[in-house]
Amino acid sequence: MLKHETSVGDAFRQAYTDLLADLRDREEVVVATAQDRLVQLRARLETTSRHILEHFRFEEQGGYMDAARKQEPRLKRTVQALGEEHCHLEQALEALCARVAGLLLEVV
Repeated sequence: MLKHETSVGDAFRQAYTDLLADLRDREEVVVATAQDRLVQLRARLETTSRHILEHFRFEEQGGYMDAARKQEPRLKRTVQALGEEHCHLEQALEALCARVAGLLLEVV
């Protein structure tokens, strides 16, 4: 029985395809009313956030970052810095989503 495994390259390609689609969708937000734009923006930010966080988890948990750390121990600090950057970006995304949710409550 063959088990289907996604290669690292395929996973990265899919992640970037998803992110590009998310960014294209943001353009549509500009033409709606303020409330509609906020609702659309919130939904799309949540989708983008999910894709980015999935990509980060892929890199961090048994993925690219572990391989880099094992193959090139001298890059330990760089890999650690990348992990910290992921954390900062995740916090920024959460704050942005919360801000949009707050704006939506103000408009309603």
